[in-house]
Amino acid sequence: IYTSNHMWKLFENFLVDICRTCNNTSDRKHADSILEKYVTEIVMSIVTTFFSSPFSDQSTTLQTRQPVFVQLLQGVFRVYHCNWLMPSQKASVESCIRVLSDVAKSRAIAIPVDLDSQVNNLFL
Repeated sequence: IYTSNHMWKLFENFLVDICRTCNNTSDRKHADSILEKYVTEIVMSIVTTFFSSPFSDQSTTLQTRQPVFVQLLQGVFRVYHCNWLMPSQKASVESCIRVLSDVAKSRAIAIPVDLDSQVNNLFL
């Protein structure tokens, strides 16, 4: 599973859901709370679990999938700044950011300077 294209296709699909969640209306009466819950709980859990695994560390696939990885970190960071997040959701998103950030550092993945700075400031 860690060298398969299936997970990376899933991550690309997650990016669409993440984007939809971030672009969701600020009018809470019309918000898609099911999508928000799915992204903040399920998607974050899958991404965190995948990249926390020692098998992920051993995979060379990440090197060829850097653009998707960076987009994933950018998307998750955008979710973190949504004003509708509940504390438990924010904790889940923050945990995901931490894992992705740690993986980027340990695997020498180039993260845009502004994003890297913002992520580092998050954990000060």
